[in-house]
Amino acid sequence: MCDACDRGIDRNNPIQWQQWQDQQDAWLRDTIRQKGWAVLAVEDDPDDPIPGFAYTIGLTGFGSPELVVPGLDPAFAHKMLNKLAAKVKAGGVLDAGIEHQLPIWTTHLHIVQVTLMPVPSPDRLLLWAASEYGPDRISALQVVWGDGAGHYPWERRYQLDRRQQPVPLSVTSSRA
Repeated sequence: MCDACDRGIDRNNPIQWQQWQDQQDAWLRDTIRQKGWAVLAVEDDPDDPIPGFAYTIGLTGFGSPELVVPGLDPAFAHKMLNKLAAKVKAGGVLDAGIEHQLPIWTTHLHIVQVTLMPVPSPDRLLLWAASEYGPDRISALQVVWGDGAGHYPWERRYQLDRRQQPVPLSVTSSRA
């Protein structure tokens, strides 16, 4: 279910739809102004080869690529992206090929091993970020997470469904 759907917004009612979009824009700008970035989730669509994903908007303002992570529960992805974005806000640099160990609390502590990869054509995937900063100004890194044993999707011993996080994440249809 999408946020607009959860709130009873009728996409076929142009006034309701515009009001919802205006509220989303206001929330986005306010969150970026207060925190430095925001995280948006794009729900999974079974008819689309791209799994659901979450991404940052605002890291461009720090001179950093935006971050995107596919195939995870939105709440978990949000925590993961916030950990990495906080590093950027603190002056850290996120580069492709660098591994990070992220402590993520849910009901217990998870130590998630991730690496970063460039996202081709991020302006076609991260539509709100492209709209906010301009399609030619954004770049993005995919946060690729390892399976429980720390293996990545391109490794033979990877034990999860590779369709859950295509590498590299690229778009053939826009839905963000």
